[in-house]
Amino acid sequence: MKAGFMRYATILGDGKTNRANFKGKLNIPVLAINGEKGIPYKQTFDCIREVANNVTTDLVPDSGHALGEDNPKWFTNRLIEFFKSK
Repeated sequence: MKAGFMRYATILGDGKTNRANFKGKLNIPVLAINGEKGIPYKQTFDCIREVANNVTTDLVPDSGHALGEDNPKWFTNRLIEFFKSK
């Protein structure tokens, strides 16, 4: 268990490093997907818009945290649609 949680031990330091190295927003297309029953998606999408200019957002219907497992057909089709359009 300890090893599994150690990945979170540096999260605050990583955030500080990332902010210090941040030079500007991403200009590539970004697809941000969240499950409609998952973590608060508005907060997540707003954070992504702070670091990227060209953000497309979507919610996976009937899905929580495991997007590809909860609704694999919808999720796969959405990814295909996004990459075909870019």
